[in-house]
Amino acid sequence: MLRIADQIFELESYIFCPCVCIGQNGWEVSWHLEFKAKAKEVYGHSWTPSITAHGFSKLVQNLEDLNNLKLTLPDNDSETNEPLFLLYVLEHEAVRSVELSFGEWKNNEIEFSFSGVSDVGADEVYGDNIPIKINLKWKYTGISVSEGEEAWAIKKFSKFYDPEKFFPPESLGKGRGFIFRPLN
Repeated sequence: MLRIADQIFELESYIFCPCVCIGQNGWEVSWHLEFKAKAKEVYGHSWTPSITAHGFSKLVQNLEDLNNLKLTLPDNDSETNEPLFLLYVLEHEAVRSVELSFGEWKNNEIEFSFSGVSDVGADEVYGDNIPIKINLKWKYTGISVSEGEEAWAIKKFSKFYDPEKFFPPESLGKGRGFIFRPLN
């Protein structure tokens, strides 16, 4: 469920996964977050909102550390000064005052909530500082590695995680990297 002010949208899809990729200081664990809602008419306009954060490296590396974690995040990336999160409704707007909350892991799932504010600018009803909320049960499916060759993907993955706790990597498609799925 995605809520923007008093409007509730059903989530069509979401991606919320750790990724081993190249960052400002070499290889790191980063996060890719993307939440897409189904289209809905709001006061005569079709809204298909989405929230994204690419290369977001401020979360924890070990998934177990997400248990009962609450994070208050800065509005902008400290290195690039770009917004950490973007909301798309009619155009892209920065999401501010972001808080992420996690419950406890149960069977590779964890309760997740996202809250923040953004400027929708749709009309007089939805202008600035509109509250945004996402609630869902996140199912952990694996960790991706942005590397085209399997042997190199395993090597980079091994810098951060124990490959013995994962199935052999699966290709995400030529040039798209690999995903390591947990054994349990």
